[in-house]
Amino acid sequence: MNIAALLLKSSRSFGERPALALGNSVTSNYRDTSKRVAILAGSIRELIGLFPGDRVAIAMKNCPE
Repeated sequence: MNIAALLLKSSRSFGERPALALGNSVTSNYRDTSKRVAILAGSIRELIGLFPGDRVAIAMKNCPE
């Protein structure tokens, strides 16, 4: 299972539950996070020409943005 599949499964199971929080403040639920990630992934895929099976590394700070 990849990150996209895991997030989609969580979105279907826990849609309105908190997915991201900063301290005690919820910043996004699973449904909204899944939608935002799908849009971002599609944009990146088109921008750099990814194909099914290509691998991508994620290097970023651990924050909800």
